[in-house]
This record gives sequence, C-alpha cells and structure tokens, in this order.
Amino acid sequence: MNNVHMEFDELLTMKALMFKADISGRTSTGFAGRILERDPEQAEAIGMKNICFRIDPLLQARFEVTLHALGMSKQEALSEALHEMLNQFDAKLNQIGVGPINYENRLRELGFELGPETEHGRALMRVDQPKKGA
Repeated sequence: MNNVHMEFDELLTMKALMFKADISGRTSTGFAGRILERDPEQAEAIGMKNICFRIDPLLQARFEVTLHALGMSKQEALSEALHEMLNQFDAKLNQIGVGPINYENRLRELGFELGPETEHGRALMRVDQPKKGA
C-alpha cells in the first residue's frame, strides 16, 4: 500500500457512494446508528435485538482492523453482511425451485409485520403483541 494513488474517477465514485449511503440512511455516522450503539435500552425499545457469537482470534483481528480502516461500525458491517447472506440464501432457494423461507410468523412473534409492497419495498411495522393466555 506504499504506492497508493487515487484516480479522479475513483475519488468521484467514492464520494458518490458516500453521498448515497448518507441519504439512504445506511451509514454508521447516521443519527439512528449512533443512538442504537450508545443506548441499548433505546435500541431494545424500538425492537432492535442483540445477537452474539464467538469467533476465532484470526477472524476477530481481520474484522476489527478492516472495520477500523474503512470507518465502519460492527453493527453496520454485520447488518449489511447478514442482509447480503440472507438475500443469497433466498436467491439460491429460488434457483433450485424451493422459494424463500417464510419468516413472517416469527416476525409477528417479535411484534412486527411487513407492510404492503411499495416502490421502495415493504416497511417494517410494529403490531400489538398477542396477549399471553388469550
């Protein structure tokens, strides 16, 4: 990396992608991302869930150094990676004729449902939790 030189087109692409991430809300510097990372209770109140797992030291070192170099939060990187992985699962299941796995019942158990299809996709909406014993 000693002879790193950025061409103008590369700089323009980077700035355009940063702008796109900012206006789409998919950036770790966004207000919501900062709240979620700093206030776990607030994150839980809006339905965010914490998932944890253990990784080996090599994967941890690569992950942390890479995120630091790219200026990404763990939450941002893992959320994007999970979205991409699940989209690939759906695509493969469609390719072999099975179709995507239905997760809407589990989503409802968590207190949410997907709204109607729009040009921007389906919005996540909070629903009343079913009463226990009812």
